[in-house]
Formats: sequence, structure tokens, C-alpha cells
Amino acid sequence: MDIDEPPSVAATPSLSITRTLGSVPSTSLVSDVISSFRPTKLFRRDDGKEGTQAPHVLSIDFDNPGDLCMTSESDETIQIYNVKEGRHDKSLGSKKYGVKLAKFTHTSSSIIYASTKQNGMQLAPSS
Repeated sequence: MDIDEPPSVAATPSLSITRTLGSVPSTSLVSDVISSFRPTKLFRRDDGKEGTQAPHVLSIDFDNPGDLCMTSESDETIQIYNVKEGRHDKSLGSKKYGVKLAKFTHTSSSIIYASTKQNGMQLAPSS
């Protein structure tokens, strides 16, 4: 029997059981659930220069306890935010090597990231 083949109706008895939690069914569409979310904190960096475009986020990661959030950004910096207190904690620069795909390791005090440059020169994207 192929895995993709639907089971025959006669061979499988079915029960019509529907569960609900309050007024929301237990299996809702993701778009229905996400539309009920709302932002609770907006992090803004105040170190931007006048007339320059704000850097965009290249990667985002949370530490294991969920206390810290780290982003790598297009201005070759790593930004660390304290999520529980809702504040920007630290900015780490990597101008010589660039920064992309920053991740926390097994401990919140150690990070690892990929460089975007080799010997201070921009790497060409591989095809």
C-alpha cells in the first residue's frame, strides 16, 4: 500500500469528535491565530546617523532561557537585547570581518557567527 494513498472508508471507522478551548477550536488556521497577536515592545536603536537608512536584520536568535535576543544586522553589528526588561543591552561591531547568522551557544555568554568578508574584503556570493 502506498503511503500517499488515502485509506479506504470501509476499512477505517471514524469518530466525529470536535474539541474546543473556550470559543476557539483547538485546531485553528495559523492566519487566524496570528491575526490575534499584537506587538508588545518595539526596539529602536538610537545610534543611527542622520540621513542614512536604518540597518536591516540579517538573523535573529534567542538564548536558551529566553532572556536575551541577538540580531545580526546589515551595518556589520550584532545587537543584544534583554527581552524580559525590554531594553537594548549591547552593540558589538565586526567591521573587519562582517557578520551574518549570529547564534547563541550552549551558554548565554557565548556567541558564534559567520563572517561575510575574507581578510577584510567582501566575499562574492556563491552561485
